[in-house]
Amino acid sequence: MTMQVPESVATALSRFDASEPVGELDVSEALRSVAKDLDRSDQSLRDGWFAEISAFRFSPSRCGDRSIWGTCYGPRRTTTNQSGEKGYFPDLKEIDAEIIAHWEARSAADTHPILKARYADLVWDLKRAVTGERPDPKFARLAVSAYVEAVERRLYRHEVNAVRYVERSLDIAVPLNDAGLLKRVVDTTFLLHGSIRDPRKPGHCFFLFDLLCERHRKKASLDQAVVRRIVDDLEDLLRTWSDKTRSCFNPHSAQDAAKRLIGEYRREGDEEQVKRVARIAGHAMEESAAMGDALLGTMLLQDIHRFYQETGLRTEADRVFAEASRRGRGIEGCMARFSTTFEVDKGTVDRAVAELTSGDLSEVINRIVGSFLPNSRESSVSGSPQSSSSPSKPLPSGPQASHRAPPTPPSPPERSRFRCVSHRAQVAREAGGLLEPGF
Repeated sequence: MTMQVPESVATALSRFDASEPVGELDVSEALRSVAKDLDRSDQSLRDGWFAEISAFRFSPSRCGDRSIWGTCYGPRRTTTNQSGEKGYFPDLKEIDAEIIAHWEARSAADTHPILKARYADLVWDLKRAVTGERPDPKFARLAVSAYVEAVERRLYRHEVNAVRYVERSLDIAVPLNDAGLLKRVVDTTFLLHGSIRDPRKPGHCFFLFDLLCERHRKKASLDQAVVRRIVDDLEDLLRTWSDKTRSCFNPHSAQDAAKRLIGEYRREGDEEQVKRVARIAGHAMEESAAMGDALLGTMLLQDIHRFYQETGLRTEADRVFAEASRRGRGIEGCMARFSTTFEVDKGTVDRAVAELTSGDLSEVINRIVGSFLPNSRESSVSGSPQSSSSPSKPLPSGPQASHRAPPTPPSPPERSRFRCVSHRAQVAREAGGLLEPGF
């Protein structure tokens, strides 16, 4: 049965005027609201409604990540049932060739750039995964052109959406090897950066550098003048955030800017610039540390010390280390003291002591020692004694820790139980030797 778009759905979509800002969530909510009016006995109408609303329920990945299906667009929500089976909402299995064809038609017919971009982008991204057929590159170009138009005309609902549109446009345009299209996207990225750049909102200030100088630098074939323009802008932000007299003084953002600039200057082999930038950001961080109490100041100084070490500023690192040691002596005075009292009646204490000390000396020692040892389940997870042949290694922390690293598997129950019992016996023997003469 051929799908048919319900009249109520068509009416809801027609309300999105091509001159007004729109968000994908707005469209999804508008289509959800008309679901109650559908004739549920008519499968073709239900299919038409689903083809429209599913287009705005898929969630785009960011920063080059891929979904569980290897596509840019993935499920908005993932669930797991009691059998361990995963469910996805929406699920790519619910999309068929008819829906893809519907999106192709809608991308050509719709007038609002946000809607046009979503339909065309879904065709470009999902058609191969659904039908096994290669999508026509015209849909990629159509999606990019619509995204660019939406940004140029400021038809986005939120600034973060606009950043996502230029990011997605670059992801699509770079592999197409269309110099004209790519230049338009790069120009639009600069345009967006200029319109939303605000030192008081650091989250809006880095995407230009991250997209053009980091992520797409080689494939986008940026000339040195464009790179220099981006670097100079980041240098200006660094100076702004590092200036204590400015209302937007922000040492943490200054450090974020410095780290990007350090990477750029190291690519150029200019270590003097690396150290210059590190000193500017480091000084701002030191100013921030001086404003805090001993606890906060010491924590910040530890980060600054590490930052100076990473950038080869040994003299500054030693100075900050000495200052951190001095400030650290005042940490105890910053710690709030909390206390509470509870009462245990004498009868409860007597019963506990009697239970703990009943039996011969060996039983008593084993019972006392055993109460302080983890059981086999705890020891397998929280760390049972290690063999001397396996030196312990510090756990990764901070930037070195990877969320992709698999967790260390727990020891088999039999092995952990053996360790626990052996350790308990060893402690009991030592305790017995020490306590028995005077027990």
